[in-house]
Amino acid sequence: SGSPGFQKFNIVKEIELRKRLDAFPSGSELFYDSEGHMKQPDDAQLKEAAELAAISRESRVTIWDFLKLTDEQRELYFKNSQDLQQYYNSGREVLDKIPSVDQDTGAVTWRVVRKGDKESWERLWYYGYVPIVAFMALIYMFKEDSSVGQWAVDELRLRAAENAGDNDEALASMTDAERKRRDALVVERILSGDYEKLTGTK
Repeated sequence: SGSPGFQKFNIVKEIELRKRLDAFPSGSELFYDSEGHMKQPDDAQLKEAAELAAISRESRVTIWDFLKLTDEQRELYFKNSQDLQQYYNSGREVLDKIPSVDQDTGAVTWRVVRKGDKESWERLWYYGYVPIVAFMALIYMFKEDSSVGQWAVDELRLRAAENAGDNDEALASMTDAERKRRDALVVERILSGDYEKLTGTK
């Protein structure tokens, strides 16, 4: 549970987590030597790194909590999150593994990510975000152009048709759909206050 006044954010746990991170090699130091070459940590270090990487995937603050954080609390939260993310990223890059929690024992270990394996966010991305973006793009491509410029072109075309010959004959030759569209355009511009500005358009 969170600290008093917060839903998830727990300042005591964040402070304890900071001490734990300070007492353990950082993600870059754990998986790389001083010359930048990849190295394999021992089992105890891997276990601790897996637990820290798993914490990086947890939600430790809500939006409302974040709005209530003081500057010091916000700085501590961001610092912890940044350091935790290092273990997750380095583990994937060096070990090709991600942290996994055993549902029976609760133990945290590294699980190998092989080609074709998908994480939870990937399904949401492929089957949620991408289709929505594609659908919105289709709507934008086929939506009717209702800009002022397009209206002006349509209005000029209709006026030209009316003035081409006998006005009554020009109006009589218009289809019902064209009349309705012309009326809708005129009403729209009158209501918006722009129609009078275009009455002198040639």
